Amino acid sequence: MQPQSITDHSNLKWEPPPMGTLKLNVDGAVSSHRNKTGGGAIVRDSTGRVIAARAFSRSRQMQPKVAEGWALLEGLKWSFENGINVNYVEVDCRNLLTDLQSTDGILSSYGAIINAIRRMLSLLPTVSLHHTRRKGNTGAHNLAQMSLGLDNTWCWNSQDPYPLPL
Repeated sequence: MQPQSITDHSNLKWEPPPMGTLKLNVDGAVSSHRNKTGGGAIVRDSTGRVIAARAFSRSRQMQPKVAEGWALLEGLKWSFENGINVNYVEVDCRNLLTDLQSTDGILSSYGAIINAIRRMLSLLPTVSLHHTRRKGNTGAHNLAQMSLGLDNTWCWNSQDPYPLPL
């Protein structure tokens, strides 16, 4: 199944979603030194207030594009499983969005991730995917980088002021 909508915003800074909606930004990171792959996911509302955030990692270094796909899949699953109804999703890997739009089959572990993302998106018909530049994805990028130094998943919800730079 094809994603409902994929567009290129190429923002130089994070832009809020329309009033009454939520935006999920995700990013992947890899460390050859630690042989680790990490991801970050952050949900914000139209005022820019952080609703929830998560940093997650796994042992084994993935290729960067695979890490980006894995982070997107994990971010979508996390928001869905926790009842966080996001409307917009931004990633800074244009190739990932191109591969999600493609009808060509990808026979690899990356292809399995692409197919899993498509299945997740079929459960989220109101979600639209967008490309942003790294500067527009700083919050998720910082979480992904932080995750590489963690042994466990780090989660935050809106009960306290958000402790990390955006």
